Amino acid sequence: MTNAFIPPRNPPPKVLVLAGLDPSGGAGLQTDIITCAYFGCHPLPIMTANTIQDTANIYGFKPEDSTWIVRQLQHLLADITPDVIKIGALGCGDLIAPLCDVLRQLPCKIIYDPVLRAGGGGHLSDERLAHEVQQHLLPITYLCTPNTPELHALSGVADETAAINHLTSAGCRHVLVTGGHDQDERRSNRLYDGPTLRQQWFWERIAGEYRGTGCALSTAIAALMANGNSLANSCEQAMAYLSASVAQAYSIGSSQRIPLRLIRQIT
Repeated sequence: MTNAFIPPRNPPPKVLVLAGLDPSGGAGLQTDIITCAYFGCHPLPIMTANTIQDTANIYGFKPEDSTWIVRQLQHLLADITPDVIKIGALGCGDLIAPLCDVLRQLPCKIIYDPVLRAGGGGHLSDERLAHEVQQHLLPITYLCTPNTPELHALSGVADETAAINHLTSAGCRHVLVTGGHDQDERRSNRLYDGPTLRQQWFWERIAGEYRGTGCALSTAIAALMANGNSLANSCEQAMAYLSASVAQAYSIGSSQRIPLRLIRQIT
């Protein structure tokens, strides 16, 4: 049984989350905040971009001012030290270098979910972002959690082994490739240590389209690691949480369903 809103420690672990705002409440910063709270962590949220979107797609995308974000971080981090950092949609390439200048001074692990497109296909990045991520963010990233299309877009390489080599050669220590967009009957999630496949999990595929699954998975991993779990254990528990939340998803609009973040039990 997993209990929502009951921190395992007082004070609870702290997770710094940087992500975009989703007005539908199904993905992005809202999902990060709820997921952190579910796993007993205190979220430290920084909004990187505002959007116009519904449960079907994204129609407008406005990055927040990078200077403003860096100032937010500098003042926040002068007062509070997070245990783990989760990064989602970053909005524009201009933010990456100054952001990493701040983050590399911290002793905590960085989980990066490379959100480049919304579930409906709308863009959540500019043309410079992938290059800047490779140059500045991947060298300080502990775990990157791309789905298969994001892996290829971020690396510029079609073959998975070559793409993993590309990311880890840039400095990323671990890569978790999520297979939700693959065409196999069962979902396959693959965890790499550097270029080496460490572990693979298979999950039953649940029919339908769901919002914010990548956001929730990476944030759950970050929260579990902030609670002291190992990388592999955090990945496995986060996947079980995601499957249970998708199985209890609900509809509030005309398109993608919203996974139930505050599930009562993980089976």
